[in-house]
Amino acid sequence: MTLQEAKSLYLNSNPRERTLGRYYSSELYSIIGNWKKPEDFFNPDPIKEEHLDIVLRGMMAEYQLAEILKPMGVKCGDNQSKYELKINDEIVVVVKPDFEWPSEVWETKYPKEIVYSVPRKWRYQLECQCRATNKKVKLGVFSEPFNLMLINYESSDRVWEEIQRSLINYHKKVKELCQTIRT
Repeated sequence: MTLQEAKSLYLNSNPRERTLGRYYSSELYSIIGNWKKPEDFFNPDPIKEEHLDIVLRGMMAEYQLAEILKPMGVKCGDNQSKYELKINDEIVVVVKPDFEWPSEVWETKYPKEIVYSVPRKWRYQLECQCRATNKKVKLGVFSEPFNLMLINYESSDRVWEEIQRSLINYHKKVKELCQTIRT
């Protein structure tokens, strides 16, 4: 087995079991951007080979930062908080901030290139963290050698409305597909 195969096996070995009406804040960009098709909702979404190293690098940096912060009482790692945002009677969004302090949360990323403002692809996840925790949210951007730049996220009613509208529409399509399969 090659190292690349081992990485893929490690990252893709335990796919999330999907439940109709239960969505994750981390997948909102792909749902809203129409990359995650309703017909693929119940299929595992494996991490592509070209993204393995990026995902692992982020996991390692997050793990190490958690080890540094745990003695300070920060909720992170194994002690990570989990929230559910109710959109309507059929839809919830699961929100898991990477690091939670009493007055703020951090969502960390380790992009290929450093960013200095919150990119659109992470706004949906950060907006859900604002709504779920009622706390200040910061995007933590890791860089070499072991730096973390914190960028404030400003909550947006427009982004929140887009999330709700898009999820309701997406859920309707997934639900219709489920009913078609059953009949």
